[in-house]
Amino acid sequence: MSKPPRIAHMFGIATAATLIAAGAWFGLRSASVSQRTGALQQAPAWPASWTSLGSDPAEAGCLDHRNVIEAFYTLDANYVFLRLQNVTDAGWPNPNPAGEARYKWFVDTGTDAALAGSTVTNADWQVIVEDRATAPDPTLGRNLLGEQTLMDDLANVGFTTRWGGGAPPGYMNNAPASALWRRVLGTGTPGTGGLQQATGSADVGYRVIGTFVDMYVRRTALGSPGTIRLLWATDVQGNNLDNAPACDTDDGFVTILAPTPTPTSTATNTPTRTPTSTLTPTPTNTPTNTATRTPTNTPTNTPTNTPTNTPTNTPTNTPTSTPTNTPTNTPTSTSTQTPTVTLT
Repeated sequence: MSKPPRIAHMFGIATAATLIAAGAWFGLRSASVSQRTGALQQAPAWPASWTSLGSDPAEAGCLDHRNVIEAFYTLDANYVFLRLQNVTDAGWPNPNPAGEARYKWFVDTGTDAALAGSTVTNADWQVIVEDRATAPDPTLGRNLLGEQTLMDDLANVGFTTRWGGGAPPGYMNNAPASALWRRVLGTGTPGTGGLQQATGSADVGYRVIGTFVDMYVRRTALGSPGTIRLLWATDVQGNNLDNAPACDTDDGFVTILAPTPTPTSTATNTPTRTPTSTLTPTPTNTPTNTATRTPTNTPTNTPTNTPTNTPTNTPTNTPTSTPTNTPTNTPTSTSTQTPTVTLT
């Protein structure tokens, strides 16, 4: 809301109106480009290391700029990166038929894709880089720079059937109107060895650098598959999209991602020893009263004669009472061990 007054203040009302109109046109143009190429987001960085899928001998009679000698890949959490190394610098040496080159990868997200002779069957995706721009792509001034296309064939009717018909062929202008289709246009130095590239889309992109043709595809653009199998090929830029000619292709699909087996629990009967309680009588001390007689001395009365010298007195015995201790029985507690029997 505040931008128009600032523009009017700086450049004048007429100039502001012109800039606003141009901005609206550019927004519409950007939207159409975004629809063709996929969401314009930050592209991934190219990997620092690659894993080889195997080498391939240089084919006699094959054009060396598309004569593959080794293929590579890198897989991370978000992207599949693909690389083809050729005998000489890759790209398009001239606009003549001898300068044509289509670099392509077939992607199988199941287990049924196969190479039968020179034809690929049951692949689910194909991603290609070639130099075959036509309307509505802007061709003026960008020849020999390349374009990249991602196309689907989830019903496995064949890429030629689904995308190869028409003039231009349907994969170039999304004739099947697939929401999964992506296409980007290259920029850079025309010819071979590059650098030619298209890295404006987060879904797909490529570069030609020296003898290498590198591509990336976002895994979500492939449906985030749990299985990824790959087959590379190069050919001329014809309408037979299922073609994998001897000049040049791999020998068959290679799996780079497979589902992780889910471990299953197998019930096993493991004998478990259950401890049992053995009753063992506990020895007890049973006190018994044992009477012990303790002898005591019992004093007796002994008469005592007390003589006197008085003749008139008659001596008398004066008995005295002497206390007598009565013997008592004192019970004592004696512990007796009772033998016990242990049940087993």
